Amino acid sequence: MQLRRELLSAEDRAAIDGGRLSASHYRELLVRGALRAGTRQRPPGAGAPEASSPVAQPPAAQKQPGAEGVKPRPSKMGNRKTTINGQVFDSGWEAERYLQLRADEASGLITDLRTQVAFAIIINDMHVCDYVCDFAYLDADGEAVVEDAKGYLTPMYRLKKKLMRAVHGIEIRESYRPKKTPRSGRPPRKRR
Repeated sequence: MQLRRELLSAEDRAAIDGGRLSASHYRELLVRGALRAGTRQRPPGAGAPEASSPVAQPPAAQKQPGAEGVKPRPSKMGNRKTTINGQVFDSGWEAERYLQLRADEASGLITDLRTQVAFAIIINDMHVCDYVCDFAYLDADGEAVVEDAKGYLTPMYRLKKKLMRAVHGIEIRESYRPKKTPRSGRPPRKRR
């Protein structure tokens, strides 16, 4: 966004600098020529553009994956959503682990299997974030287990894991997909 400071009043400058610019005020500045409309960026606090705004975005239906000619964006982690019995899992490994845990529950090794359980992280009476585990259940000894099916550990997950231990005293159990072995039964060669 390019400002033409000479066309701004003191009130306009204060609203822009303080991030208190409403969508209607933004449109007014565009009309007056105080803002250059060549970019689609709005100043902080400008709010969402309205349909009559000169910088209004195209309808959301045109941008959604699955719409005609629009490919879904690939996952950042490289996983694919998987559906089992109408329940959607974030990855194939998470769905596979769910089936393993369901089998354990049917055999009586675990009880009270739940998915996507949210834990609030509250420090000094302030809600910091939420941690949502993949699975929560009671093991054979009756102890609560919080488990996450992981491909690899992200920095955000590592932080939330520490917060869960510090705030709730809960140690998160991580489950990883077993490594595939070569078909010949030999261990894989080391690459140089």
